[in-house]
This record gives sequence, C-alpha cells and structure tokens, in this order.
Amino acid sequence: MSTYIARALISMMAAAPAFCQVGIPPIKPPAPIISPIPNPILPPPTLPGLPATDPLVIASIGDSNAAGEGVPNATGSAPSIWTLAQCHRSENSGRTLAANALAPLTDLEYTNVACSGGSINVGLQGPYVGMPVNGTFGNAMPAQVQQVKDWMNQNLRRRNLDVLIISIGVNDAGFGHVVGACLDPLSGAPNHTGNCAANQDLIELLANGDPDNATVTLGLNRLGGALDQLADTVKRELNPRYVLITEYPNPVHDEKGFFCNSYDEHFEVLPSHIVSGNLVPTTGILHWLAVGGAMKNVHDYESDFMESSLINPLNSALKQAAQRHSADGWRYVGGMVEMTRPHGFCAAEPWVNTLKASFQKQGDLNGTAHLNKAGQKAYQYLLQKKIVELFNLASAPPVEMFGNQVTREYIADKKRIVIEVSPTVHIVEGEIQYKLRTTDQAAMIQALSVPLIRDTSFNVRQVYYADLPGTETLTYGESFHYRPVIRYGRQQSFLNGLIVGQVREYTVFRYQEISSN
Repeated sequence: MSTYIARALISMMAAAPAFCQVGIPPIKPPAPIISPIPNPILPPPTLPGLPATDPLVIASIGDSNAAGEGVPNATGSAPSIWTLAQCHRSENSGRTLAANALAPLTDLEYTNVACSGGSINVGLQGPYVGMPVNGTFGNAMPAQVQQVKDWMNQNLRRRNLDVLIISIGVNDAGFGHVVGACLDPLSGAPNHTGNCAANQDLIELLANGDPDNATVTLGLNRLGGALDQLADTVKRELNPRYVLITEYPNPVHDEKGFFCNSYDEHFEVLPSHIVSGNLVPTTGILHWLAVGGAMKNVHDYESDFMESSLINPLNSALKQAAQRHSADGWRYVGGMVEMTRPHGFCAAEPWVNTLKASFQKQGDLNGTAHLNKAGQKAYQYLLQKKIVELFNLASAPPVEMFGNQVTREYIADKKRIVIEVSPTVHIVEGEIQYKLRTTDQAAMIQALSVPLIRDTSFNVRQVYYADLPGTETLTYGESFHYRPVIRYGRQQSFLNGLIVGQVREYTVFRYQEISSN
C-alpha cells in the first residue's frame, strides 16, 4: 500500500464518526432502522506536480561526474567493477545513492545513463563510443537523451519524467587538457616552466575550444549557446517537470583553504601503467602521464588557474543557463564548491582521487581529479534534499556522508572549538561545556559553558564555533577537559574530546580545535 493511499484511509477513518452524526435523529425502538450514511470518498493526497497514481520518475544523464568515475562498484582493474564498463558507470554515483535513499519514501522509477567522457554534442545529443573495455572500443551508444526516451517508452509508468539530473560542461570546456597541462612532468626542467597558467594555447582552448576537435571541446565562450540548445532538445524529447543541473566540485584546496601546492604522494605514472589499449598517449593528459605525470607537479599558481579559469566560469555558465530556462523547470543545484573546498586532492581528508588513488581503485588514470565516495555522498545529500523539497516527500533518511575531520592550528592564546554539522540539520541551540584544572592539578575549576556561534560566512555548510578564554593561571593540554554539547530540538548528542558518537538525526562532519598549545 502506498504512503498516499494509507494516509487517505487514515483520514477517512478519522472523519467518519463526526460526519455520520450530523443531521441524523437518535434511533429509538421501535423506530425503523436507518441505513448508515456511507463514509465520504476522499481523494488521495497529491504532491506538487506529481499525480498520486504515478511513480516519481527520475533519470540521470551526463559525463564522468554523473556516471561515477573514480568510485567503481568494487576496487580492482577488471571491467566487472562497473555497472557498465563502457561508461565507467557506478552504483556509487551520488545520483544513484540519492535515488536509493528516496526509494523507501515513494514509488520510484530511476535510471542513470551517464557516461564518462561525454559532452553535450557527443554523448548527450549525439552517439558516443564511451571508454575502451579490455583495450577495445565498442559500438557507439545512442545519445543519452534518446536512451532516456527509450527507457520511458518501455513502460507506461514512466510516461511522465519528473526529474532529469544533468552533469555536463566540464569536457566541453577542456577538462582533460587542463589536467594534462597542469600535471606537466617537465615542471622545473631547464628552459621549461611547466606552468599551465602561462600556457597560451591552453588559455585559448579554454576560451574558444579545441581547433582539432571543436565538436567535443567547445570552449567556455560557446558553452552557453550549447546549453541552450540542450535545453531545447530536452524539452522537445523528454519534457521533464524539473531539470536539476549540478555544480562541479572544487578539488584544488587543502583543509586550511590553501591551494594545493606540489603535493607529493610518492607516485608517478610510468608508461607501464597505461593499460588502456588503443589510447595512444600523444596529447593532453595521456601524453604527460605516459612520461611521468604526478600530482607533485601541480603548483599553487596552477591550482589557482584551474579554479579561476575552469571551475568558477564553468559553474557560472551552468547557473546562468538554469536561470535562463527556469520557466522550463531548470534548477541549479549548488553547494558542491563550498562543501568540497576543504577536501581537495591534497587535503587531510580528500574527497577527490589522486593519480595513485585512481590506479589503486580502478586500475587506470581515469579516476584522477574525480570524486571519491565521500565526495559522491555530498552530491547525494544535495540532490536528495532538493528532490524532497520539490515534491514534498516525507523526511528522507539521514545522509551519512561525512567522516569526522580533526585538525589543529595555533592562534593567540585561545582555544577555539569549531563544529561543522550536516546541512540537513536546523540547530536550535548549542554550547561547549568544559572544565579546567589548576596548573598544579590540585583543584578542579567549576565547569563553564560557552555558547556556539554560527559562522555566517558559510552559505551551505553549517559551521559553529566557540572561543574558550585563555588565562595565565590555567593550562590546557592534558589538563583541559571539555564536553561539547549540541542540541537539535529534542535530540542531543554529547561529544567528549574527539567525536565519540552521534544520533541518527544529524551528522557532524568537521570537528576542529584551534589552540595556542
């Protein structure tokens, strides 16, 4: 029995007694028996834009970001680690994780036809051969828009598409060329700067596309027009109620906010590592990786270049496209930049794969600079939350996506406690409770409390902090005892020192101490 029918029956049962008593005289023997008035037939509740008799129909199209590149179903190098090896499509994609979480809440139909390497013209609107399998390219697959249309036509339950999730644009803008240039293994060699930020050919390609393959690599100046054309195709062929176009992550910062700079993971790609068969390493990323590409060759000025010349303008173009087509249901799903900013490939807790991680997880270089499982769970949260809001679904299960991050820095004479919680949580109140011993350990000072303060500089992430006072007569270190308490409505969790537990209703995903000791 669906949720909606069950609610309707409960409503009818609750309404029946009052309805039956209105205008009916009391029955007294030997008066004739009066037939009871039947319960009213109430229509089942409906969701905004979703008929109660239809399932929620969701489809996902796009590139490697949507397919799940970097997070195979299982680690290894065999093609079976993927749901579809030709596309490096994975069940660990954030889109699929969100659909699996929503399935218990409503009748759901879902498919993901995204394919790694896809672009607007070659992949979404046109045929695409995908990735090689065992060194061999397969037959070209139909355009992803056509695949979704065929999937809808296979079952009358899918006659109306409620949500189309799209991740596209990074390959159109020249992602592979940027990564290849910034991983330049000749960095520091005589007469060679290796600075991708000063590569004029790359700058021109980012702006106006690849002259050798302009159908795939359009350049940022042509991306807006291509997105408009895609919007027309999507409306004509699929006519979805909503189109959710997703923001790309920012993979080039560490946990302190600094740009990744010469991060040495003690791994570089050798020719023997290239196992992709027909992929001849002559240009772009494959050219450099074949002769020793490594993450340590990415300098801070190159990380800055990737952010300012690719990530930021790309996301801006996507957001503007969503605004232009808002009347057709387009919505920009932001938040990934802010959520991934402390978790770049060089961070203490990266949400992005390095070269080494890519080879360890999937046996090739293709997962480099793509999200790992923690990063994909951030996508899960953003999409899950958006769909719940659009269709007024019951509260979704918590998105257990973040591990606890503990870092320490030094400032002045204070100890600052910083706690970051899942954005799904609406904090009611919070405080840090703590106790201090005297320097000679002879006496325990009375417990004190400092309220948590919301850091409003974060738009998506919920970050709270409390500054505990420094003093000449007290020492912190081992004799500093504190008990952070965060309350959410009627729920609360106690965090003693490092994170030791959490309740179901929320997730703490950053716990940071900043101390002078």
